[in-house]
Amino acid sequence: MFVSPRVPAIFPIFLITCLLLGTLSLLDIGLALYQQIFFTGAAVLLLGMPHGALDVLMLNDTSQKLRQATRLPKLALQIACYGVYLVMVVCAFSVWLVLPAISLSLFLIIAAWHFQQDWSGFEHYSTRMAISSLVVTLPSVGHSAQLIHLFHELGLSIAQAQTVTVIMQGVAFLCIAALIHSVMIKRLAIKEVPSLLAVVIAGLALPPLLFFVAYFCGLHSILHTLLIKQRCQLHWKRLIKLLLMPMAATLGLLVLAYVNLAHHNTDWGAVLNVIFIGLFAVTVPHVTLTWLYQHVIVSSQTGSADTL
Repeated sequence: MFVSPRVPAIFPIFLITCLLLGTLSLLDIGLALYQQIFFTGAAVLLLGMPHGALDVLMLNDTSQKLRQATRLPKLALQIACYGVYLVMVVCAFSVWLVLPAISLSLFLIIAAWHFQQDWSGFEHYSTRMAISSLVVTLPSVGHSAQLIHLFHELGLSIAQAQTVTVIMQGVAFLCIAALIHSVMIKRLAIKEVPSLLAVVIAGLALPPLLFFVAYFCGLHSILHTLLIKQRCQLHWKRLIKLLLMPMAATLGLLVLAYVNLAHHNTDWGAVLNVIFIGLFAVTVPHVTLTWLYQHVIVSSQTGSADTL
């Protein structure tokens, strides 16, 4: 049976990333908010984008399975799959511009649900959801003022940003209580507590953007990339070649988005919007495709759905 990489195997990478970013934030080198934003953008492009770009493999596999089932032309099915994916990207991006508060809330919920798959080594779904929800909401506890400012720059009013942040704080404390309860009833082993404490400390200590970089780039993206690499039995050289085209196309779309948003924001504000509105725009089809691929394609091949 296929064995996918799990958090314990790469957790040291996450810890090292947190320590490095924590050192950067403590050093008196002028790591201002706008510098954190540009650093986040660079990290997402170099480390976060590849795992999303691997959607091309799932799209190709999906179109192939549809061809076998429908006997329709291969090219037509590929165009249809890529077309639906692109339409979802454009629609999600547009919805954020019109309804930023609702879109941000939806983004946080999707992220929590998607990140719980990183913790599939834990048996209970409620435990996985508590961990992933805590990952998403922890920055609201230690850095609420900065988070409100970032949300405001993303198009929310101050009142909306404050409301979302307060809700996040409530969810974070509920998750902590749920995890403590899990330890008490032995759903969580004592040996698993230190790794969770490390996540909590990092989420409380690091500025929101740097914690996002540490988790999204230093843990989630690596897990997903390794899983696809193993599932498709790809060598690193082949994997890099496959990434070049979708990454170039994504970069082009981000440049267009930046040019459009730069008219309404400062340079760093436009970069912030491109990062997170862009992530929301690709997350919607990415999560949808991942779920369909996991529960339709993989389950039809193996009889069970491996977690992506």
